[in-house]
Amino acid sequence: PPPSRRVPGPRAAEGQARPGTAARTSAGGPGPASALAAAATGPAAGGPPAAVRQPDPGTTAQPPAANRAAPAGAAPATEPTAGRSEDPDGVSPDATGHRTSPAARPTTTGWGGLLFLLPLVAELGLPGRVVAAPDRFGAALRPVLHGMGRLVVARAVPDVGPADADDPAVLAFAGLVPGSDPPGPVPPEVLAPEVDALVAALADRMARGPAGARGSERALLVAVCRRRAVIEADPGWIDVLLDPDEVSVDVRRAGLDLDPGHLPWLGCVLRFRYG
Repeated sequence: PPPSRRVPGPRAAEGQARPGTAARTSAGGPGPASALAAAATGPAAGGPPAAVRQPDPGTTAQPPAANRAAPAGAAPATEPTAGRSEDPDGVSPDATGHRTSPAARPTTTGWGGLLFLLPLVAELGLPGRVVAAPDRFGAALRPVLHGMGRLVVARAVPDVGPADADDPAVLAFAGLVPGSDPPGPVPPEVLAPEVDALVAALADRMARGPAGARGSERALLVAVCRRRAVIEADPGWIDVLLDPDEVSVDVRRAGLDLDPGHLPWLGCVLRFRYG
């Protein structure tokens, strides 16, 4: 009779791979043997599979670096501003001592209304007189305007004195962007009569409205010039961003906050914006 064939037990069957098992294991997951082993050694039903590695206790999963929030106090990443010139050697502009980076320029001022007076400067003919009398005013208009702007603030708040030489509104009054080097001084005896004429022209303009001029010179200058503003400027262009709460009916009726536009004698475009 033929010899009897030995039937393998369950444990022996587990170790035998059927044809095609290796292919299915590599392509679609663990084979029957590994699946049985995972079921035998894994946690109770409802827990995670044994093949999934869990984070160590006390650790927190982190999102990808691209989506991870910056630590508190860290400077946010910024994109380069289109059109902004950069030094070819990579040195920050303010590191050279010759110019200031736009991001570092002080732009906030409490005297934004000072720039309402620039159209009056043109009406008084000051730019032409400076050109015609260099012996009196000096060789350039900017130092005269810068000194006048500081003196107007000193008359508005005598207890405080002249505005800072680098105040953004005072620099813009001279056609300069925030962060520029202030012009040299002009003798007070030259500036005083020009400021007198400017304040008189302002009082006359404000008197045309129903409310009339605002009493004293100090009250008039504070009412018109003392306004919170942000100066956004590039060479040849100055925007004065004013708080909507600073809108004055009297100033609007006097036409002082109308956009002057291009001022060739100042070398720039000047605009007033609320919002």
